[in-house]
Amino acid sequence: MVQKTFLICTFLLSFSFQSIPSYAKSPMIEITPIRFEVGAEASLGECPCFNWTLQLELVSGEIETHHFLISSDALFSLQEALPAQFSYLSSRLKTAGVFEALWKGGHIGFGFEGVTWGHDLDRSYSHIIQTGIYGLINILRNEFIRLDIRSGYEFEKFRVNLGPYQELHQFKQTLVFNWEQNNWAADILFSVSPFSYKNRFFSKPELLADGSIVYKMNQSRYVQPSIGLGAVYHYDPFREFLGLNPNEYTGRIFIDFSLMKKD
Repeated sequence: MVQKTFLICTFLLSFSFQSIPSYAKSPMIEITPIRFEVGAEASLGECPCFNWTLQLELVSGEIETHHFLISSDALFSLQEALPAQFSYLSSRLKTAGVFEALWKGGHIGFGFEGVTWGHDLDRSYSHIIQTGIYGLINILRNEFIRLDIRSGYEFEKFRVNLGPYQELHQFKQTLVFNWEQNNWAADILFSVSPFSYKNRFFSKPELLADGSIVYKMNQSRYVQPSIGLGAVYHYDPFREFLGLNPNEYTGRIFIDFSLMKKD
């Protein structure tokens, strides 16, 4: 029911946005070859733990023409987490192929979440394979703000405690808000994801709320350093089905360095 209602609203909104003027910028290419992030995060609930985090992103940015905007958070990324004692690698996830395309005149687009593989021992998951696609409607886009609605499908396959493979099929409905002005930037994401397991839908959808705020410090000729704070709430009914804690609350602080030439 949630999926059908969201799709109907998306269909109606796609027509109403045709008359909204599209925010136009001159054609440009902005590419960040390398971004490296280090941080610390503390979690309660699903995983009561403290981790040091590392993230490497290769080739992110935007290519914009008069009619289209093509972007990628990173064509390849590596995320790792280690416990406070650095005793083992608690998670390692690699993602390749993420991109998004927006038709500015129609305020619609699509995206590919890439392919993610690896393990997350804090959640007892190994042999993870995950991918997804989505369509989007751009509600608002100007010099400082962008607001999108996404509707898509996500496939995930993994093992729990080295047991048999599990497969989940999710139908994600997501609201994404981005703001950037001067040295400050913020991102907020909220998603509701009905999903099926062994050909039956769960009565409760997965919920995810993720927010972050970043301050960009003075840029040198080739490096842009930034510092940020983030918070995440995640409710996972599949873990509840397994008899595990389905709720997770996470707070984090991070600093990153982006390799980019200053104009």
